Order: sequence, then structure tokens, then C-alpha cells
Amino acid sequence: MEKLVKAYILKYNMIEKGDTIWVALSGGSDSVCLLHVLQKLSKELEVSIKAIHINHQIRPKEAKNDQFFCEELCKKLDIPFIFKSINVKDYQKKHKMTLEQAGRNVRYEIFSLLDGKVALGHHQEDQVETIIMNLLRGTSGDGLVGIKPVNGKYIRPLLDTKKKDILVYLNKHNLTYQTDSTNLDNQFSRNAIRNRVLPLLDEVMKKDVKSNILKLSELISNDMDYLNQQASKEAKKILVKNNNLVLIDNNKLSILNKAISSRVLRQAIILFKGNVIDVEAIHIEQLLKICHENQTGKGMDLPGQVSVLVQFGYTYIYTPKDIKKIDYELTIPGEVYIKEKNLFYSATICEDYNIEKNESNSYCFFYNNIKESLHIRSRQDGDLIYPAKGNGHKKLKKYYIDKKIDRFKRNDLLLITKGNNILYIQDHEYGKEYLPQKGKKYLKITVEER
Repeated sequence: MEKLVKAYILKYNMIEKGDTIWVALSGGSDSVCLLHVLQKLSKELEVSIKAIHINHQIRPKEAKNDQFFCEELCKKLDIPFIFKSINVKDYQKKHKMTLEQAGRNVRYEIFSLLDGKVALGHHQEDQVETIIMNLLRGTSGDGLVGIKPVNGKYIRPLLDTKKKDILVYLNKHNLTYQTDSTNLDNQFSRNAIRNRVLPLLDEVMKKDVKSNILKLSELISNDMDYLNQQASKEAKKILVKNNNLVLIDNNKLSILNKAISSRVLRQAIILFKGNVIDVEAIHIEQLLKICHENQTGKGMDLPGQVSVLVQFGYTYIYTPKDIKKIDYELTIPGEVYIKEKNLFYSATICEDYNIEKNESNSYCFFYNNIKESLHIRSRQDGDLIYPAKGNGHKKLKKYYIDKKIDRFKRNDLLLITKGNNILYIQDHEYGKEYLPQKGKKYLKITVEER
């Protein structure tokens, strides 16, 4: 087996000289085989092998035994070992997902922090199960390709190996392994496919269907590679990553063939969060529709706490955040420190306003229409402004839309207010009724960084 695994590693350039390879060691047959094979190949490939075990705390007693088994195996093989323990059920409840999704997310969050490549023990049967799961969920052609041998820092050296050959290898080398009782629990979709669906398909077709499914995957792989290469060229023209956002140019996307545009959207999600885990074909279809409609204010949520919003010709991909409200009273005369912005506001009553007295960090208002204290705050429901450069009043939301002010900046803009009436929108607009009058008493508010 070592020769076949080595050839597969070299075929896909999985490993380079000097790499650190972390084996994801569950204690099951596949990961034990993978650890042993890579340890035997490590000198030849000139790599360092380490192991990580993740205790999901789903089966407390069994999980502890699995952890102890993995630690003892690594001592025996002289392989550096670490473990991480996390309550996956708590994670599931917090993030409102299936237990399978929660377990996978937890593992990959931990793996992402490791310095080096991560070797996973997926084999041929896992590939078949994944293709069927993708098909039943509703997938694009990419889902029919299945698991990739190399995906960023993740490598799968056993992906071309049959399960029965793994068991033969373990028996040959007298290697024991742990059996996960949850593998027999058919409430998990992958287990149900393994234990019920595939045997039934074999029975109906009167042959082993796995080989045909793998052939399908191989045949479609080349087509998908070409389409994805074309999509990558277009994505460079259409996608922009800006801080914690990914922007999609809707006009440029709309002229593409659907086979390419749908892949550009998948790449947009990967650009944003690093993967498309749990994002299915129906989600891409819905997202494509939103981009094509190009209607400001329209949006949707994607799996994995990802949201989408259309704004002025662009579709934004972002993570929703809790809005931190800012609200400070500014007495007249007086001063206040806005700690969230590190800004110091001071209010002074002055005589005989002269337009030439204006300073870049000062704002002047007609005092007779104020008199009482003001508030420096973020926006609230019911806020109104009588724009200095317009007629009548506008709700603040309508003003932001009309001025095409980025929705992601609106919560950051500070307002100077009297009740729900706005005297000033930071960097944008004065309220007409509060404009200073020449020769009249006025209120001067100065803003400085501390």
C-alpha cells in the first residue's frame, strides 16, 4: 500500500520536502492506517508527521477512550500528539445547525489554526458517499466531482484506496483501532447512505455501483476544471474583497453564461469565507437571481452565518454583526468624550456668527433653535432631517438611500441630534432649521481626536 499511496501523493503534489503534516487522528481504521503509512513514508518524503485528535464530547466515555487510544498509539509510533476538546452539541445549539454540520465546522475551525498541512483519512467509499449526498442535496457539476485530493492545506492520501485494502493493511501490521458506535446511527445522513442506500443500490442494479459512480466523477472532473478556469478569469474582473466584505459587480456578472456566472458566485463565497460548505445549488440559484435583479435593499442569508445584500449595482457578501448603539448627551455649554470613536466633542455658545470663522473641525448651529442639551449618537428609528440642500424633511433611511450612502457605513456615522431631529450627519449634511444666521448667537461644536 505504501507504494500506491506514495504514487497518489506525487501525482497530486500533495507534499513537498520539509512539510509538516498533521494527521487528523480519530482513532478509527482509516486515520490509523493513514498515520502509519505516512510515518513509514516520512523519511523518504522528508516530511515531519504529527497527529491531532478532536474530542467532540458527544459520547463522553467512548470519546475519552478514543482520546487515550490515539495518545498511546502516537507514543508507540513516536509521533508528536495534541488533542482538542470541544462540546459539539453546545456549538450546534448556538449556531442552529445539524450535529453533522457542527462537528465538521468545529474540526475545520481547529484545523485552520494548525501550522502545516492536514492529512484526512477519506478513501474511495467516502468519495462515493459524498457524491451521492451532494446529488441528493441538489448540486452543480462540481458536487459530482466529489472530494478533492488536495484542497488548500488539506490533503487526502488515501482517497484512491479501497476500504477493504485499508482493513487488510491494518491486519497485516497488527494495528488495532477504535470503532465509533455513532457510525451505525442512521439518523446521520452519511451513515444512512453507507448502511442503507448503497447496499440497496447494489441490490437493485445487481452489481457494485461504486465503481460506476467513481467513473462518473472522473469523467466530469475535466469539464469542471475547464469551466472553473474560465470562471476564475471572470472572477478577477467581477469580485473585489474589501476589508470584511466581498463585492460582486452585478452588471458584469449579468452578461456571463449561467454556467460561468454560477461558478463566479461560488468563488465569491470561497473568497469570503474560504469554502462553500453547506452551500447548495439552490442557494447559488437564489443568489444569482438576486444579482440579476440588481434591486437595492434586496438580500438573503446563506448557510454559515453569511448574508447577502444588493446596494447600488453591487451585491455584498458579509457577516451580520450586532450593532453597538452610541448615545452621549452633550450639555450646552459642555463637553463629552465618545470612547467608541476616540473623539472629544465640546460645545460653546458664541456671539455674532460670521461665515469666515468656520474651521474644518468645527460645526456651527443657530443657537435659538437649540438652547437645551444635544445628543451625539448613532441612528435610531424615527430620525428626521430637513436637508440644508433640499426642501422639506426626509426620514434618515430615505436620505441615506437617496444619497447612495453605503449601508455598511450608515451605522458608523455619528449624528448630532435634538430628539429625533438631526442637526448634522457626520461628513454629509446639516439640518436646514439649525443653520447659523449671520450676526446671530450660535452654538459652536468642535470635534477633536484624543
